[in-house]
Amino acid sequence: GTCTVNGKMMYNCMLRNGLTSLDLQSRTSGPCYTYESGTGYKSYIDHILVSEELLPACLSCKVLADSFTIGCGHLAIESEIDLPSILMQKSSPCASIKPSFAWHKLTDQLKGDYTNDVDTQVKRLISDISKLNVIDMAVIDAYFSRLENLLLEKSNLYVPIKQFCKHQKPFWNVELTELVRKRKLAWREWVRAGRPRDCSNVFRRAFKNAKRAFSKLYNLMKNEYELAQLDNLYYADDLDQNMFWHLVNKSRLYVKKSGKSIRNDNGQVITDPVEVCQEWKLYFSRLASYDKRDIFNSDFEQYVNDDISRMELNCMNNFDG
Repeated sequence: GTCTVNGKMMYNCMLRNGLTSLDLQSRTSGPCYTYESGTGYKSYIDHILVSEELLPACLSCKVLADSFTIGCGHLAIESEIDLPSILMQKSSPCASIKPSFAWHKLTDQLKGDYTNDVDTQVKRLISDISKLNVIDMAVIDAYFSRLENLLLEKSNLYVPIKQFCKHQKPFWNVELTELVRKRKLAWREWVRAGRPRDCSNVFRRAFKNAKRAFSKLYNLMKNEYELAQLDNLYYADDLDQNMFWHLVNKSRLYVKKSGKSIRNDNGQVITDPVEVCQEWKLYFSRLASYDKRDIFNSDFEQYVNDDISRMELNCMNNFDG
């Protein structure tokens, strides 16, 4: 039909925001109109707009005939979207870190449970796709995406994962092995030379350089691995408990206990423990000392002293009687 002004405005909005009409794709089935007036006039004015990123996850779309709303004249549009596949693609960067599977712990019972569960879910996927009237490349891509997510989910559920062991050094690589070999070779040459301590000695300098190169790469690989695992804390549903407490305990080592700080009479902040003790000593000595300053009322002081003398005299008279 003829495109109205409102239709052109909507089309321009779709272009600006990267949207597309799902119901205008080849996978859509049903009537070719979404509105029918009381006089029999029909028009296609209702749409489902989705982003281009979400379009491959749309499995089906259908305009439902005989679904007129009372007093409205519009038909309903039904669509099916595979949201789990989109969420899997938008997972955190740490999702790319592949878990280390403990294949030696995979028993026959786990293999059977995994096979049965996957077989049931795959049959369900095949049943869903067989119900579609039109099967195009987008539907096939969405199907394989769901199949991939299914296999990943079930493998993580049934296949045992290796537990973190600090002494195993999971970040170890071939470069570290080569540097260890060079370091040992340089150490042997240094020992054969009589373990010289002179900094200008060739064997000592070669051993120190090899040792320094290994330590530098070792610390780099270790820090990168632990940072990746630390980032994984914010995204992963679960984490190896051994690795979790290793990171927590290690982070505690870098927390320095700050000493108490006080402010003296001059307004200066003091943090040195010795000076802090001196200030507290001076403070308590003032509390226990008599102050002769003029801020006190001398009349009240005389009243207190007279009252104390009277109390002492009465106490002595009562004691004598």
